[in-house]
Amino acid sequence: CTIAHALEKTKYPDSDIYWKKFDEKYHFSCQFTADLFAMNHTDFIITSTFQEIAGSKDTVGQYESHTAFTLPGLYRVVHGIDVFDPKFNIVSPGADESIYFPYTDEKRRLTSFHPEIDELLYSPVENEEH
Repeated sequence: CTIAHALEKTKYPDSDIYWKKFDEKYHFSCQFTADLFAMNHTDFIITSTFQEIAGSKDTVGQYESHTAFTLPGLYRVVHGIDVFDPKFNIVSPGADESIYFPYTDEKRRLTSFHPEIDELLYSPVENEEH
């Protein structure tokens, strides 16, 4: 399992369009490519807010900015990341520790759901639910 974190693209407006101009200093071509690989190969993406994922009516989210963009002369991203993928998880700062607890604290897990989860994950049968 890997976790993608701290994307650089939204920190520098128009950095994708002008990547060549700043690549020697900031290595945007490497950063954006690494971000795409990390996001698409990770199992979980943990963010603090929904806005970080998909932005708002006035701003583009950090991850949303990787949906489609162009690095002129290098490559064009047509479908970089799906911000509605269930791999996105929001865990707000100050999260309730009765809900969000370490994975090592096994006795607090809701084990009654394990058979149903196993069925969803590992069943060879495909139907309307899964």
